Amino acid sequence: MKCTYCGNEMETGKLITEGGHGLFYMPDGKNYKMFPTRKRIEDKHGIILDGPYINRFHSIRVGCCICKFCRKIVISY
Repeated sequence: MKCTYCGNEMETGKLITEGGHGLFYMPDGKNYKMFPTRKRIEDKHGIILDGPYINRFHSIRVGCCICKFCRKIVISY
């Protein structure tokens, strides 16, 4: 895949997190308040990539492409 910012070839890989509530996007100025739930995240126009989880005994892997030239990451959800 070509980088949409600089045009160089991107490398495929995964974003990984371990021991958290999940992985989600929240718009600037928005917060899911205390404990993250699907409803709280989506009510604030957030996007869930994986989770949310009650316990923290798991790992999350989300596929992505990375441009090492302009330091951008592209994630599909």
